[in-house]
Amino acid sequence: MLSPEPASRMSPTSYEELRRRVADEGGVLGTTAQVLRDIEGAGRLGSTVRAEISQKLEAYGLRHLPADLPQYQEQEVVVYLASGPIAAVVNAVLNPSRSTAKVLRQLADNNAQETLDKIRQLVGPPTE
Repeated sequence: MLSPEPASRMSPTSYEELRRRVADEGGVLGTTAQVLRDIEGAGRLGSTVRAEISQKLEAYGLRHLPADLPQYQEQEVVVYLASGPIAAVVNAVLNPSRSTAKVLRQLADNNAQETLDKIRQLVGPPTE
């Protein structure tokens, strides 16, 4: 799993700031559910709050892993830009097909096995 952002950096306090931070970090940022909850201004991570966070992230051009935000504040979340190379790889891993195989093949051709391994760690084992 990617490590959450270092404690020495102030956590983003708005969705705009979060988006900038994700972009500054190469399109992907490890954080916690607490940071997202605080940006939302919520007290608890109930199902409604988690759904609202997901919708707002999408509105700001962001997506997250796991696909279902965790209900406990200390759990890790990966936030990434909804378009670009990270999103293409995440989509290829989560939605395997002949067309997404091309994305994965390009990564392998670029000696990016380490990147693939990291993504597999993020998304976990395939679900049936």
